Amino acid sequence: MNTEQVARLCEALDLGAGLAEPEVVVGGLLHRMWRLRTTHGSFAVKCLNPAIMQKRGIDHRYRLSEQVAARCVECGVPAIAALPNAAGDVIQELAGAQVMVYPWVDGVMLGPGAAGTGHAQQLGAVLAQIHALNLQIPGLTAHEWSHFHDEDWDILTYQASDPTLPWAYPIRAAMPHLLALTRAYESAGPALTQRLVVSHTDLDQKNVLWRNAQTPCLVDWEAAGLI
Repeated sequence: MNTEQVARLCEALDLGAGLAEPEVVVGGLLHRMWRLRTTHGSFAVKCLNPAIMQKRGIDHRYRLSEQVAARCVECGVPAIAALPNAAGDVIQELAGAQVMVYPWVDGVMLGPGAAGTGHAQQLGAVLAQIHALNLQIPGLTAHEWSHFHDEDWDILTYQASDPTLPWAYPIRAAMPHLLALTRAYESAGPALTQRLVVSHTDLDQKNVLWRNAQTPCLVDWEAAGLI
């Protein structure tokens, strides 16, 4: 980010005056992240990936997901939502760049291994809190029920056999059980899709910052939608 972009961003979102050059934050998978310090505090600036933003309808998708985040914050869910400008838009246009700005959160991210029981229980409670809100967000569409047929297992295991992958034979041996599970999965679809709730849908370790051992904060709501 250059000086002109910082000045325009601070003016658009009333962030105060910049105090230093924005600092690059490591860890973003799809987008670049910066930390911006101003006279009003610290903010996380997400520079949206230009290649991703070329996808049809993705900007609308991001705006909808931030509506979910904002509603959750309003209802007491420990989460962070993007800051809107005076027109209510959370995507800011900056001389060829598109960015979203969030309040800065001081916290740590769990590693890629299995989370502890305490962390899992806390996040389970947060998910239950979100689902119980029964949010109504116009424009959200349900994910299509994906199908995995009997022949898919057959093709997969035969392909695995060619390069002699070690899991190919155990999977072939488990085929009767897998086929029964597949049929149960297919029959469950019509029943499960009768009841949908709005959820984060991407709640793994990389999308939770822990202010301390008892205080999670949900971030990166880009995948939020009906489930």
